[in-house]
Amino acid sequence: MAAHLRRCEHATAEEKAMAVRISPTKKEKEEAQKGKGKRKQADGDEKGADADDESVGGSGGGKKRKLVQAVEASFSQSQLKQTLRATQSANLPERWTEDPEVMKLFLMMRSKAMEANEVDEKIAAQVKGQDVTMSTDGWRTNRRDAVGGVTLTHNFKTLLVDILRTNKLLKDGESMKIMFGDMIDKAEAELMCFVIAFLTDNDGGSKKGRLLLAAARPYLLTFACCAHQGQLILGDYLRENEDAATLIGELIDFVNWLNNHDKVRAIFDTQQQELSGKILAYILPNLTRWTTHLIAAIRFSLLKAPIRAAVLNHRDAIVKAQPRATMFVPTNSFLALAGLFLRFRGFSTRSKASERGLGQRMCKRIEKRFKELDQVVFVLALILNPFERLSRFGDKAQIDVFKLSTELITSSFFKRMKSRPPKTPYTAAEQQEFDSTLKATLQVVNTAFMQYLSATGPFESWFLADSHQKASYETIHGNDPLPFWEMLKVNAALLLRLVVNQAFRTFQTRRIRKRNRLTLKKMEQQAKVTRFIREEQKAEGLVEERGGRKNHEDSRLRTLLSVPRYADAILSDTDDSEDEGQKKSVVVRSSAAWRKQVADWQAEMQELDTASG
Repeated sequence: MAAHLRRCEHATAEEKAMAVRISPTKKEKEEAQKGKGKRKQADGDEKGADADDESVGGSGGGKKRKLVQAVEASFSQSQLKQTLRATQSANLPERWTEDPEVMKLFLMMRSKAMEANEVDEKIAAQVKGQDVTMSTDGWRTNRRDAVGGVTLTHNFKTLLVDILRTNKLLKDGESMKIMFGDMIDKAEAELMCFVIAFLTDNDGGSKKGRLLLAAARPYLLTFACCAHQGQLILGDYLRENEDAATLIGELIDFVNWLNNHDKVRAIFDTQQQELSGKILAYILPNLTRWTTHLIAAIRFSLLKAPIRAAVLNHRDAIVKAQPRATMFVPTNSFLALAGLFLRFRGFSTRSKASERGLGQRMCKRIEKRFKELDQVVFVLALILNPFERLSRFGDKAQIDVFKLSTELITSSFFKRMKSRPPKTPYTAAEQQEFDSTLKATLQVVNTAFMQYLSATGPFESWFLADSHQKASYETIHGNDPLPFWEMLKVNAALLLRLVVNQAFRTFQTRRIRKRNRLTLKKMEQQAKVTRFIREEQKAEGLVEERGGRKNHEDSRLRTLLSVPRYADAILSDTDDSEDEGQKKSVVVRSSAAWRKQVADWQAEMQELDTASG
């Protein structure tokens, strides 16, 4: 850059003088020693410019002058490191340091803030020997490249491990299954971790590939991204409710029209200013951007009055202003789905037949989406929270404690998770020893789970009405269920740490039009570095952790799982017997029977526990 400025005919005298100071020749160094007067004159010019800046911008000029004075000095490695850290943290284009005005402040700072291989080592150290969730998500760059991101979730933190260019890859189910398997094997081999759950989108080849992967690896938990479900249900609603779809369509048309008619928009903005004292934006609903429909609806409920007033009071001006040419955790996801179900089930009391039909159709769609999820995981995640247990399930859920113990814990979850094959096949003796150990472990787990549900044994003091143990725990840990577990620790903690949504789409703010030449490898390195910078900023209190949202009022939470057909979606109502005449339901069918059975069983367990003690 300095050499270019020396020869550039468009460079100013000040810029050429700066180039001489940055990279002087031997002759220029000798002349500089002899002619200090000229050097002082150049510095004086810069100080004068700084003084002008200070008079306009206040105290900012002092900081600028201090940095300009440091131009001649060599920057230390810590300063160079901080420069690129700031570049990555603010998501600035790397060439911002090439701007002549920036060069006056920082010169050309190209030192790396953090080596990418250093970040890789930190990621490997975090997940080594740990259970993690893997997710993959696709994204198309502004160069129309198909990009796939591979991330791991450990202790509720997302770690990017790989970025793939997927243009030439087949998108059918079998090909996706092979690709997903390769992702898992590569991560486990390189990072020495254990992938216990896999998460993808729920459409096309991704869905088919995930289902085939689950069939090939039964020990692997598989999920569709639950963060997408709310928006997908909104799409279902718009397909089922023609009036709502028409209304949203008209709203979109209005916003698009208004954004293309600046003079009309100015009239509406003026009316807003007169009525409310501020001007609000006109938000465009978009199904691919979560929650924008809700936000847009709320916004237009606020804009309804000024828009109506503008139409009534300034109709002629609006007509005249037109151009003349044409005149949006497993437990939270579970409760959210249940809340939506109850909302639409309430439509059955509506007076209009069309609304009652809409409620029935939406309930069927929500149940269909829930059946596609790994339901056992969602139910257990709720039950294994000691602050929840069975309290969220109403009478109509028809949950049976014996069925929970035998089916969910012993068969459907615990035994399944323990079926991961070893890296080297067992011998006959080793297989026999493994089966014997697994059987004994299943008995211990089943006993502990029954004690947990019945509030007996080591759990008795916790579930007492005035439990001092629980109060002391809450003083230290709040309502965090993870430290609670000593028995069933591995599996309970595993469930309570699962994250069932994807986290990759922030790359659209990184590879933008002005950074179109950014390679995938460079983008991956930048993303990893930026993530560790954010963690350090949070630890230092410079960035606040985003708080969780509360979706339901406390008064409604107890009723959220009183969903009549969830029993069919969660628990099988038949056994393996082939004799149709001898089949008998293991699930109770009335609220009174359910309450009586649980109360009798808990009393019996507590009596037995007291007698044995």
